[in-house]
Parts: sequence; structure tokens; C-alpha cells
Amino acid sequence: MAGASPPVPPPDGTGAPGPPSSWGTGGGRPASGPAVLWRRFRGWPLWVQVPLWVVLWPVVGALALLARPQRAAWQLVAAVVLLVAVMPAWAAAWLAPGSAGERGAAAEEPTDALPTEEGPDDAEAVPDAEAVPDAEGTPDPEDPDGIDPPGDGTDDEPPTSSATTAVSGDLEVHFLDVGQADATLLLHDEAAVLIDTGHWQRSDVVPYLRGQGVTHLDLVVVTHPHADHLGQFDQVLDAVGVAEVWWSGSTTTTQTFERAVAALERSHAAYEEPRAGDRTAIGPLVFDVVNPPVGVDLTDLHDASLSFTVTYGDVTFLFTGDAETATERRMIDTAGDRLRAQVLQLGHHGSRTSTSAPFLATVAPAVAVYSAGTGNQYGHPHTEVIGRLEAAGVDTYGTDVHGTIVVTTDGVGCTIAAGRLADIEEEGVACAG
Repeated sequence: MAGASPPVPPPDGTGAPGPPSSWGTGGGRPASGPAVLWRRFRGWPLWVQVPLWVVLWPVVGALALLARPQRAAWQLVAAVVLLVAVMPAWAAAWLAPGSAGERGAAAEEPTDALPTEEGPDDAEAVPDAEAVPDAEGTPDPEDPDGIDPPGDGTDDEPPTSSATTAVSGDLEVHFLDVGQADATLLLHDEAAVLIDTGHWQRSDVVPYLRGQGVTHLDLVVVTHPHADHLGQFDQVLDAVGVAEVWWSGSTTTTQTFERAVAALERSHAAYEEPRAGDRTAIGPLVFDVVNPPVGVDLTDLHDASLSFTVTYGDVTFLFTGDAETATERRMIDTAGDRLRAQVLQLGHHGSRTSTSAPFLATVAPAVAVYSAGTGNQYGHPHTEVIGRLEAAGVDTYGTDVHGTIVVTTDGVGCTIAAGRLADIEEEGVACAG
């Protein structure tokens, strides 16, 4: 599919576009170990680095020569040869536009010992068939676990309302059936976006992308780094060209997270940590970030979930990751009517921890979609949430019942099709703005 330019967000809410470094508090990739030290060195000015680099190898070689003359002479020769060989390429890479040196220093998050097994995330600590038992035989409720070159970087100001956004053709939003996890694919002739990457114990996202003919993604969003949202991130980045990655900035010490960081390091994708108030466009899709705010406690992964609306013409979709009631309340206070959307993806897989009555009233959706595993032992979606949606007259669809759900919109109305024929095959719904 045709790719769009990478997002260039407004730095101050005035509508003026700014460089990627102006996004929220982000701008660096998660890293650990030697990568952090290397990036610290790369973060110094070039006029400091080059002399240090030139001096480093001869000094090391000279010291080695004094210590072991018979061996170190060859080491010194090798060091000089290596220096001469790598310096031109190294300097060229640094001086090239868009080089690694322009992407900023990495976040310096310590990594603890990694767990050998990972269980799915849920605050209610209800056993899941995929959870790993602890010593007493009960599932561990701990965090489950848990880019190819960007576009042309044009600084066109994003539209300020759907009325100024020219739309042509259809937008398809695919809510993938990935079990007790989340993955949503947005497809348009001018944009391809993946929101979350499925379950860490499955490998079904990349085959789905290939089945849709996707070879390039303009954006991959990870709402938060639990394994049921980050699960196949490494597979996606290794298989598909990715221009940009958005992350909340939260970290974990799980193996899935470490694999994701390694995949991000291998890629050439730009990395951003958007914050509430940031707004940008990818092709005809307008993104408006409503959570997390600047300064949020990133150790609360659910509270820091990346939440945003995507507007196409007069139709808006709202995605909130695993944001819970307290976070919803804050979004109501800070975003207000910007939360209104015709299609809502239920927070936290339809859990009672999310989709509170005030939040539902503020969003006022016509359609709700949740992603949950068939027969999952968390009981998602919870009956009180479904009852709340029914009372509000919201048409509700779930991947556990309907399989993969595709919402297609021309920017005015919507049709909904399901992978498994439950009570719908293709249905028109009231999606007008």
C-alpha cells in the first residue's frame, strides 16, 4: 500500500507542526546494557567524539605494547588498520541527514532478571488458561509479558477538523481475532497502521498482514508493553517495513519486552512517545492523542496506556488500550468532547475495570468492539459492561463471538463484516458524525 509521511506533531497545541523531538517527553528508544553507554557517547558533539575516537585506539594499542611486546605489536597494527577502515564510514553515517545521531539518546531503563515464563495481564487476577502457575498452583497476576526508513518527513500542517480533511475511498479497520490479546489494523490506500501486536504465544499477526497484502506500515502503536498488546512486535518489525513506532514510554523486565526492544534496535523505524494534546495526520487519517499526559507515572502501565482517536471524514474511532476507570475520568476532564467517537474499542478487553458509565456517556458511540479470547477465564467481556452498552443502545461486537471484525467506512457511514458468522455477516450501522 502507498505509504504516508511519518507524523509530525504540533509541539504546543497551536497547530504548528514540530519536529519528532517535540513529541511529549519521548524521543529515545528503550535500551539497556552496552547500548546505553554507546548512545551516551553518540550523544556527544561530533567535534568531541572524533578526537576521542582517534586517540582511543592508539592509546589502547600502546598500553598493550608496553605490557606484552610480542603480542601487542600486532594488536596495535590491527587497531590502526581498523581505525582507518571504519572512520570514513562512521563519519559519513554521522553526517548523513536522518542518521542515528539525530534520533536522540536512549531511555536509560534498568533491566532486572527476566522471567522465563509470562502470564497474561489482568488486574483482577482471575486465572487464565495461558497463565503460568506459581509455587502454590495459582496463576501469577504479574505483568504478562510482559523499522524501515521513515517517510519523506514533509512538514505539512495536519488538518484542524474533519471538515478540512479530504477523504477518498474507504478506510478498513480490522479488529483481529488474536485470542486474549489486541491487534487492530487500519488500511487505506494512503495509510497502513497497526495498533498493538497480539498475543506473545501466537504467530498470527504477520500472516494476517501478508494476507491483506501489507508490506509496509506507516505506523505501529503499542498502547502499553503488556504481552497481550506487545506480544508479536518483534515478529512484525522483522517481517514488515515500519516507518514509525509509538510507545507509551513504560517498560517491563519481561522477555517479550526485551525481544521487542531488540527488534526496535535492529530496525530503522523512528521512535516516539506521544502525549495528550499531540495531533497529527497520516494520509487522510487524523490522530488526536488523549492519554497519557506529560509527567504521568509510567510504572502504572494501564494508566499510561496510549489512548487516541482516529478520524476519517466524519467518522471517529477511539482506542484506549487497557486504560481503566481513573484514567477514563482524567481523559473526560482533560479531553472532554474530543473523546466523542462513532466506534469505540472497549478498554481492557471489555473488563469491568473500564468503560465506566460517565466515559461511555462522553464518548457516545454507535458501535463498540472488544477483543477477547473465546472462553477466557477472566470472564471478558464482563456482563455489567455489556449491560451498560445495551442500555445505551450501542451495537456491540466481539472477537470471541464474531472472529475478526472489519469496520469499513467511507467517512460517512459504516458497514461491519465478521470472520465468523454469528449474528452478522455484513451490516450497515449508523456511523454518521
